[in-house]
Amino acid sequence: MIETAAIHGTLKTLLYISPEETAIPTNIWQGKRESGYLYKDGKLSEWYWQGFTQQNGNRYIYFEPIKLLQLEALFTLEKTDFLARIRDIAELLKLVNCKRFIPQDALYLIEGGGILLLPFSIMELQITGKNSEQIDWTYEKWVRPGFRDEKISVYLLASYLYHYIAGQAPLENQDARDDSYKPTPINLYPGKLNPKAGEWIQKILNARKTDEIQDIGTWIEEFKVLYDDFFNENPIDTSEKLQAYLAGREKRAKKKRFLRKRGNILIASTLALAAIVAFSVSILGNILESPATAGLPPEEMIALYYQSQNSLDSELLGDCLDRGVKSEATNMVTYLFVTSRTRLAYEQNDGLVSAQEWLDQGRPEVDPTSIIYGITDLEITQLDEDTFLAEYDLWTPAPSPDEDSGDKETETGNQVEQKSIREELDVRLKKDYWLITEIRRIDSTIVD
Repeated sequence: MIETAAIHGTLKTLLYISPEETAIPTNIWQGKRESGYLYKDGKLSEWYWQGFTQQNGNRYIYFEPIKLLQLEALFTLEKTDFLARIRDIAELLKLVNCKRFIPQDALYLIEGGGILLLPFSIMELQITGKNSEQIDWTYEKWVRPGFRDEKISVYLLASYLYHYIAGQAPLENQDARDDSYKPTPINLYPGKLNPKAGEWIQKILNARKTDEIQDIGTWIEEFKVLYDDFFNENPIDTSEKLQAYLAGREKRAKKKRFLRKRGNILIASTLALAAIVAFSVSILGNILESPATAGLPPEEMIALYYQSQNSLDSELLGDCLDRGVKSEATNMVTYLFVTSRTRLAYEQNDGLVSAQEWLDQGRPEVDPTSIIYGITDLEITQLDEDTFLAEYDLWTPAPSPDEDSGDKETETGNQVEQKSIREELDVRLKKDYWLITEIRRIDSTIVD
């Protein structure tokens, strides 16, 4: 959603990011904003949003007024304007060395010419607030999972070209996904597309491995060669062939769904039988599963609480907390879990680097889009019968430094912040397991 509203008495452009209740990690709140990018008239410039605002249960970012159009407007343009915009998007992705999938709601057209790319941190925040329908609209119909690095951008550009001709994204129809992720051949659609251009697009969309796709620089050069003759003014009527292909694919997809469903039924039946057998030899008292902390002494339970933050296990973290206890770690664990699993699904890389492993390896260079995160050097001391002191270092994404602050990036090129933290934790025994009843942050110091 693109809106306009007065913020502190000044007119701003607003972009919808997530539901209002979506948690925001502190590294996004604090410091200078991470930049997005504007590409216009062949020039790339950094672009910054100014803040968050909440309206009608939704969270938006706001910034200086820009007349924006959602990416869907790309597919309604005249042919010449469409090709020019595709060229601009490709150049932008090349210049920023984009190695990640760009969801549909992170890329905008600027009225009159130009492209806006949102910051990666905002894209990740968008992910955490999306339901399955929004994930489908912004991710699943656009790209086949499994590609890596800049090849993802090439596949995405081919998907935009495909949508312009076919009227839908290559994987928008569920039959295409169930038919081994094979889009309908683009040359079967009536759209005055030059057959050579169609074959060029289809080869990318039929790729199964990353190395079967050209790099974005090569793609741009090939696009320039096809540019002037991309469309054919005398198209061949392919409607009968299209209908025949769609009918055949529907049968294949239905068969695969049927076999998958039958397989699931057999698996479910086997599991049900196993459950009945297991139940018959178990005692009623074991029906309700105890938490993972059952039987652990309080010190080990507390260690497990911090371990759950390293493993992004929100369920285990919750097992350590008494009802109603709030932990600052919950938001960060949820945020990193959702964003890392989404990246893993679509990029074969979760983007996370264990702080302990990174330190053990001598702080090597890592991908600039990766996040170094984790707890290290944990020490737990018992203060009295039900109070413990935890001391540790927390490594998290750092707030971006102000331009004149003198702060520097780490030698890896990644913004990472090390905090030395001391916390007191109260505990209580409930049945056969201990729970944390209160967490008090005693000290938190940024380590230079």
